[in-house]
Formats: sequence, structure tokens, C-alpha cells
Amino acid sequence: MTTSVELIHLWPYTLERRHAAAFYKMASHHWRHVLGASGPLLIEPKPQEPSKHQYDWDVATTAGFLREFDLHPEYKLNVVG
Repeated sequence: MTTSVELIHLWPYTLERRHAAAFYKMASHHWRHVLGASGPLLIEPKPQEPSKHQYDWDVATTAGFLREFDLHPEYKLNVVG
């Protein structure tokens, strides 16, 4: 029987991140070139736990994701203060 720890190692996490980045790039292209819209696309990180430090961590992780895949010029974070 496979344990949850073993399943985490089998999960193609990097592939999933690349697919998510490709989806965001397609959405941005559609927003700009097909719909002719202007202005930023907003992403609002949702914490897994309702605590301030978890929300800060999720915002930082989302910002890192946007920078890693060069999505930060098209997307802005909608951060709740």
C-alpha cells in the first residue's frame, strides 16, 4: 500500500507548475489580444489556514511564482491588508 508521503514524491509538481504558468500566459494573451482589454489581471491568494502568517506566506509564494515564470508584468496581486 502506498503512503501519503510516497504519493507526494510521485506527484509531478514541477510539471503542474509549468502547466499553471502556461494557462496564465494563455489567459493573458486572450485578455490582451482577443478581447482587446487593458489593465492588469488580478490574482488574490487564498490562505489554506485563516491566519495572518499563512496569508503572508501564500502572498510571497504567489509573487515568487509570477516572477519565476515571468508573469509579473501581466498580473498583479490583490492583497487584503
